[in-house]
Amino acid sequence: MVAARSVASGRAFLGHFPTVQAPVLVVDQESHLAKLQERLRMLDRADPLPRDTPLDLVVTAGLYLDDAAGHAQLDAWLRQYQPAVVFLDSFTRFHRAEENSSGGMADVHASLRQLGQAHGTAFVLLDHTRKRGLNNEPEERLRGSGEKGPSWTRRSTWKPAGRPTRSSP
Repeated sequence: MVAARSVASGRAFLGHFPTVQAPVLVVDQESHLAKLQERLRMLDRADPLPRDTPLDLVVTAGLYLDDAAGHAQLDAWLRQYQPAVVFLDSFTRFHRAEENSSGGMADVHASLRQLGQAHGTAFVLLDHTRKRGLNNEPEERLRGSGEKGPSWTRRSTWKPAGRPTRSSP
């Protein structure tokens, strides 16, 4: 939530990493509304945001990107809110694919790529990691298929308007 607030307000992330202000949508399928509201009040007490900060939140359940209805619902929210960045929390709740199946995860990522390209939107996928083990490299701690790793994404740069543009991979 801190990263979403930083981008929406244009403030430095963690007080150090510069951001460019851009509209943000957070779609949360992990928190209950009351818990999320309390978290937001706590963050706002510590660092109040202006009332017109372009930060929208949707708390939902049962939205699956590998399902036509879920894809359509997210598409509708992207049209409604017009975010430059969408945070999906927690990614594991946004699909029914087997996390260890590269084919199943590729279908989920294809859905996100299509939506991102259609709306000029970047996605931040918040996900759980594996428990610590023999190999604790960050990319090895991702749960499931390597398809979930950074290989499917494109690096983005930000234009002044806050919309992502592709750069070389």
